[in-house]
Amino acid sequence: MNLRMPLTCLLLFSSFGCLGAEEEAPARPVLEVSTYRVNFGKVSPEKSPEKIITLTNTGTAGVGITAVKSTCPCTSAKADKQRLEPGESAALRIVLHLKDYRSDAVQGRVVVCTDALDSCCAPIEVEGDIIPEYVLEPPQVDFGRVKRGETVTASCLLRRNGSRPVQLRAIKASDELQVSWAPISSEADAGEGAGASQMPPDAYRIEIRYTAPLDANTLNARFEVETDVERKPRQTVVVKARLVGVECTVTPKVIVFDGARRGEPVPGIEVTGENDLEIVKAECTIPGIDPVVTELEPRKRFRISLRVTERAPLGDVTGKLRLRVREGPVEEVREVGIFGSIGS
Repeated sequence: MNLRMPLTCLLLFSSFGCLGAEEEAPARPVLEVSTYRVNFGKVSPEKSPEKIITLTNTGTAGVGITAVKSTCPCTSAKADKQRLEPGESAALRIVLHLKDYRSDAVQGRVVVCTDALDSCCAPIEVEGDIIPEYVLEPPQVDFGRVKRGETVTASCLLRRNGSRPVQLRAIKASDELQVSWAPISSEADAGEGAGASQMPPDAYRIEIRYTAPLDANTLNARFEVETDVERKPRQTVVVKARLVGVECTVTPKVIVFDGARRGEPVPGIEVTGENDLEIVKAECTIPGIDPVVTELEPRKRFRISLRVTERAPLGDVTGKLRLRVREGPVEEVREVGIFGSIGS
């Protein structure tokens, strides 16, 4: 028997054997992070808080950490290893530097770059709220409704919000406002004798004074406080008001009459105010119709009726009753429409 196998058969067998073998996947690193969101919560700007998260290579090949970058100037990050073999971990230390950071919130990202083909891992969100060194209470002043010509006042309190004293250096205000301030010390400091006057104040009381002009409808002003806090030395307070004029009620809104006769009165209107109301002048635009003002309650309620004189035209008439009313220093004009007819 010939035991030798033809060469062609051996080659075919060898080829089929190679086709049946599975190809192995190439080794590659996989960098995983213990958390993709780092929240520092409320932090003091006088400190440099830090948090540590873990980087782990869960892949099948080693990976080198080439750079750690941060999008926020207040945040730095560094890994304690430059290379991770499969299964190895590294600590990533994230530190906040808030002394020169002007915002009141930390909002940024940290990115770890590697020498792998997909060179950077997913960004790590970094956030936190900075406790301000001082607080202005209230942060906005709203006088509400202010009568034109009236003077109103309000106050704010600037107080330190940490262990470091805060010095108020200056206040710049809009031309409409008069602003002054005075230091407030704690009762404990006040009881320590002469040395107490050398202690930094715990707070400052800021007084705002405003006189509403006669020709405006709203107030949108502001003042800026300047302190010795390096991180955020200035803060702006908005001051608002809605200016109102003479507050009175006119009823009815329109005077309507039919078949009025010369020499007879025509019912008119009543004007009512809260206090110090005065009818300075009343006139009618229709010739021959004269307003008659009667004070029903002193400085509060008036009746204005119409007297049809011989000079009034016959037939249909239209016009206005024009009133000049005053309340305190404010004087305004009110108009009431007139629709009627005059018979012979």
